[in-house]
Amino acid sequence: MASRLDTFAEGTGEGVLGRLTDVTSIFVLYYFLDTVDLKLPKITDLPKWLVMIFLFLSLLLSGSKSSFLITFSVFWCYMVYSSMNGIDISYFLNIFKKHYKKILVVSLILVSGIIIGQNSKDDEISSTINPLLSLGMRFIHSGDVYWYAYPNNIYLTIDGEPSFKALFLDAFGLLRIYEYKELPQAIGITLKDIHHPSDTVSGPNARHNVFGLIYFGFFGSIIFSYLLGVIISFLRNILPRTLKYSSLNGFIFTYLVIKLSLLDTDPMLGFTYVNNILIVFPILYIINMFITDTLIAITSKEITSEAEIINV
Repeated sequence: MASRLDTFAEGTGEGVLGRLTDVTSIFVLYYFLDTVDLKLPKITDLPKWLVMIFLFLSLLLSGSKSSFLITFSVFWCYMVYSSMNGIDISYFLNIFKKHYKKILVVSLILVSGIIIGQNSKDDEISSTINPLLSLGMRFIHSGDVYWYAYPNNIYLTIDGEPSFKALFLDAFGLLRIYEYKELPQAIGITLKDIHHPSDTVSGPNARHNVFGLIYFGFFGSIIFSYLLGVIISFLRNILPRTLKYSSLNGFIFTYLVIKLSLLDTDPMLGFTYVNNILIVFPILYIINMFITDTLIAITSKEITSEAEIINV
């Protein structure tokens, strides 16, 4: 596809799939690290390994480099949360220290494969570009919103009035408080269309300072950026110390740290992920509890029946 965003755009319903995979992928990764004993593999852990392999292949074939590399972010969050709660993480540290070079090489190979696959879908020129060069250009292009917005004061041409709508765009659209066509367009898409219009749903991420400048003005943008920094600092440094140790709390910490760290990269996108954990995850969790309790009840009933037969 020309853009993965096409799958989830315009509020047509397909976006639910993106929300489900966004939440479940991180939960599966964290739960695997927290429950599987890598030092002493058990046959009962085979289903978890199979799910993990399926998830890994899905992330690899998604065409998204960031989605694949999120495995490292989950691992880092697991280490931080565990160490802050007195859990011994020496085994994982030793593995990482011993094999980090191999992990880096394998990651580069896999990411290069994703880039080659992407370039082959674009055009003949893209397919001939060295994948490592493409990866390097991706880091350079991470600042593309600045050269889209600042030269010739292009950012002044964007309507900065509906600031509240823009910041909580996803919540208003998801809950159908407003129709998506009534909500402000993402800044990156607007800037891209100003310079080179196209039907492709793509564009640079609206960094916090560009977003703040457009919607809150010069001094307002300073306050806005400061508040985002306070939120991210709280998530990284205070939240893991206040959450009682459990797989569920570990996942919540991990998801919030990974996703809300994007508040400085793209505030609109960051608050989209807030909706996923506030609305989508509770529904999934309730369904999981219902299925689990039902299976436990059925199993207990079967065990009781077998015991009664034996007694007879």
